[in-house]
Amino acid sequence: MPEIPAFLAARAEAWFGRACTVLETETLAPRLRRVRFGGAPLKRCGWRPGHEVEVRVGAREFRHYTPMRWDDARGEVDILFYLHGRGPGSAWAEALREGDATHLMGPGGRLRLDADAAHHVFLGDETTAGLFAALARAVPPSAGLTGAVEGEGLPPDLFTAMGLPLDVLSRGPTRGAALLAWLDRVVTVDSVYYLAGHAESVVALRRALQRQWSIPARRIRTKAYWSDNRRGL
Repeated sequence: MPEIPAFLAARAEAWFGRACTVLETETLAPRLRRVRFGGAPLKRCGWRPGHEVEVRVGAREFRHYTPMRWDDARGEVDILFYLHGRGPGSAWAEALREGDATHLMGPGGRLRLDADAAHHVFLGDETTAGLFAALARAVPPSAGLTGAVEGEGLPPDLFTAMGLPLDVLSRGPTRGAALLAWLDRVVTVDSVYYLAGHAESVVALRRALQRQWSIPARRIRTKAYWSDNRRGL
């Protein structure tokens, strides 16, 4: 529900939201901000890596975010926000301060790690850093993991500092081009591919996997977070 009448938005937040408080914030890059939420309603929620939450970010607007960590026992949730500065969600996340009260709706969603896969490949942009951090930590020790995030101004050690084997690529003039070039060096038919972030890049990557390398659809999982032509995915 990206945008609904204000009175319905307030009721939805009160009825379905889990009350919580901002516990801490941390800047990981100029536009990446980690925010930790905490509260008893966040305990024992059944979260799985890949699940998302919905947040009321304005009088009428809601946005979806994917937690990078959820501690069921302590009732703590970490979300890594990309602050693009072009909408109510970005403004809301940037304004959060320790002690602020809010609500998280969920968790839920269909994207999840394939527990039986021998190797996992993650491909996305700045908006997928939290998702990939969550999924990467869930990969069994016996399985392989590679991946790349394309962006502008991202620290090259963003993921290695978290202990995750994911590459950071500099974006060129065309979105997704750096990911396609990176993929050309690592593609294997026995991997499961997770494509997320910019919708048009997700489509291009999926098309290349299926047409150039004959990767079956069952080995490709997608999650579009935003599009050039649409707000509030």
